Amino acid sequence: MKRFALILGILAMASMAASPAYTADFLSGARGGGLGFSYFVLADDPAGALYNPSALAYIRGWQTQFMYEKINSYGYRVGSEKPYFGQFGLTYFLPGTGTFALNSLQSGSFSDPTSIPTINHVALSYGRGLSPIWSIGGSIKYLTEMGFGKRSAFDVDLSVSLRTEKAIAAAFAIENIARAALSPQYLGRDEHLPRRTRLGGGYFITKNDYQAALLLAGQLEESGIGKKYTTSLVNLSTEWWFMQNRSFSFAARTGYTLGKAVRSNIKSDYSGPTLGFSATHKIGPSDIRLDYAWQAYPFETANGSTPANHYLSLTFGWGGVPNYPGHSREARVAKQVNVIEKKEAPKPQIFQTPKTEDQEIPKADKDTDFKAADIKAF
Repeated sequence: MKRFALILGILAMASMAASPAYTADFLSGARGGGLGFSYFVLADDPAGALYNPSALAYIRGWQTQFMYEKINSYGYRVGSEKPYFGQFGLTYFLPGTGTFALNSLQSGSFSDPTSIPTINHVALSYGRGLSPIWSIGGSIKYLTEMGFGKRSAFDVDLSVSLRTEKAIAAAFAIENIARAALSPQYLGRDEHLPRRTRLGGGYFITKNDYQAALLLAGQLEESGIGKKYTTSLVNLSTEWWFMQNRSFSFAARTGYTLGKAVRSNIKSDYSGPTLGFSATHKIGPSDIRLDYAWQAYPFETANGSTPANHYLSLTFGWGGVPNYPGHSREARVAKQVNVIEKKEAPKPQIFQTPKTEDQEIPKADKDTDFKAADIKAF
């Protein structure tokens, strides 16, 4: 335990020295990028802790994750920008204690000079089950921005999740509860982290060779520079996994978001689609998963085109195929074993009537082919 705490401390200090972050839509992780923010109902990998830390309670093992997002330039008019967004995360489960997650993120531009600030963000999260169906969680976050002076902020996330045995889940989360201000001010203006309140639910289907999630969530956001704006979004998404009980499995997902958000301190239409794919391979007791996502960035550029973002992430450790509510990995394995046992059940034996002294059992002709299926019970 002491060794694990020391490792977390070293990683956290290194992350703070190298980075912090404040992103516009905060769709961290390729699964979240492919589904939209309704992914917070699942949130079962390191990046998921940034949406909903209470979902960490359903992770039973360790995971590491790397994500790179190639962000479109969004029609920047000053120079040639090459924006990027990267994430490193890990989760660790301690029996009897709960699950911890550490995420470090950085966004900025590869161009030099650039008009895009470099933003770093480190978050330490914790999730724990209160009962077989309820869990709670929280995150503490430190953010720094370099480019328009050096500014920083500290804030907290809280969430609660419900997962039933009837394959239904729900979640409630508040991100940046304090709506902390970046300090010091830049050009005398107050800029606060966006407070996001999310409520969502999902229904899950599991069969022998596939499983699916149907998700719906709403988000209320308070943001803006100098003036506070309140906007709302609705996201509907679905994820389908195939051959989930085999050593190799794959998934497809898509989502659509409706509503408005604030960009450049102006309310703008944020409606747009997302989609993604995954491939998972078992390596001993662990899984390695590759995720890709495409997001049609909802804000139109000056020439009316709709640019897109591309996400790519690699996750290694426990839970390559997600454990949907009501359909845990253990339940899937038990179900699979039960099916195998039924297939391998011994065939009923066929007994002949015992021979008596006055009875002769006729001998079969050599050319006759007797089969078990041709013999009827006496």
